[in-house]
Amino acid sequence: LVAPFLAQPLATRPHQLASHFRRRVAQYLVQHVRRVVRSVTQGLPWLGFRVFPGVLRLDGKKWARMRRRIRGREAAYAQGLISEEELARSVGSMVAHVSHTDSLQARQRLFELSW
Repeated sequence: LVAPFLAQPLATRPHQLASHFRRRVAQYLVQHVRRVVRSVTQGLPWLGFRVFPGVLRLDGKKWARMRRRIRGREAAYAQGLISEEELARSVGSMVAHVSHTDSLQARQRLFELSW
């Protein structure tokens, strides 16, 4: 497919050409790769994290799942289904996974609400 503006000389239409190719690449990615082209301000989803320029955050769904799992583990401990050591190991592994992100305040809030 050739856009109508391609009949003009290259020097007079670089912004139109860039815009056209940006749209075409976005269309291709949506149709064939099944990914959405987004601004870097929205972050890039990757393995339960959201990657921003210079910052790595935990995805919101992952936070909610982790909170549910911690509450479930605490309930199991309170009922005597798991030992304190198992609770500590389980919660420790979740915190270790999250410690790769820039989330110190969120982790502190999580345990303030949890205990």
